[in-house]
Amino acid sequence: MAAVLIHIADVIDRIAATKAFRKVGGAADLAAAKNLRDLAPAAYVLPASSDAAGDLYTNETSQIVSDTFTVYMVVRNVRDAHGAAALQMLEPLRLKVMDALIGWLPPNGFSEFQFRRGRIDAFDDQCVFWRDEYSASRLIEA
Repeated sequence: MAAVLIHIADVIDRIAATKAFRKVGGAADLAAAKNLRDLAPAAYVLPASSDAAGDLYTNETSQIVSDTFTVYMVVRNVRDAHGAAALQMLEPLRLKVMDALIGWLPPNGFSEFQFRRGRIDAFDDQCVFWRDEYSASRLIEA
């Protein structure tokens, strides 16, 4: 069986379908997000890592590979220089992304998406930059 990957565009489409963000994009769009705060709230999907378990069988190469994706969210509240209001705005956006991704079964033999972790990445100029990570696994065989 040939190895397959989750298409980032599919993840972006699921998040965009929530209609919670003014902008949903990929890695190429993220650099602009740090300079174009007026697009907030925005979400950007980035591949984060792929991790493989050891061989499942001794006579052939079979591994479970877990692919992790980061959903990088940018929220801005110009009336709050300390970030508390922006963090309050972030919570319902995170929940919408979780609803869209947790349990989603991507094509090509992947397991359901699972939430892994979330954390604040930065606070700058009335913007909160937050990242949540999700993963899905698949079996690859040689």
